[in-house]
Amino acid sequence: MIVALWQARRGAVAVETALVLLLVLLPLFAAGWDFAVVLTLQSRLDAALAGGLFVAYTGGANASSTTGVTNAAASAYGAATPSLATNAASLGYACIAPTGTRPSALSATVPASCPSGQSVATYLTVTVGASASLPLPIPVLAGTVPLARSGVVRVN
Repeated sequence: MIVALWQARRGAVAVETALVLLLVLLPLFAAGWDFAVVLTLQSRLDAALAGGLFVAYTGGANASSTTGVTNAAASAYGAATPSLATNAASLGYACIAPTGTRPSALSATVPASCPSGQSVATYLTVTVGASASLPLPIPVLAGTVPLARSGVVRVN
């Protein structure tokens, strides 16, 4: 009887299918779910950045307050979890040529004077960030993935 069971091949397909599902398809499903969570968070951060930059570009930022920009970014991000961890807007200044090319570095203070033919330009940098907690973290990787987006727009 034991020899007959040992030589039987009827359940072999079921066992092989179970092993394939367990060892191949389940990890693929878990990785796909984690990827979808990160992709969704990236999309929400892009929407928050676009909302903040749009308000800055259309006149919602000035030298005294950037609150309208950060509020617009938070509103565009939404209230769902994970919450927005970083939401900052800062002004920067630089002397630019009449061609309007963006400078490589911005100063936190308004320049006292600019070289001949150049004028002071004001830029606004918006930074948003959040951390995605992976629902099925891979043992080799971290359980949370920090993401951030940053953009610069000229406001004058």
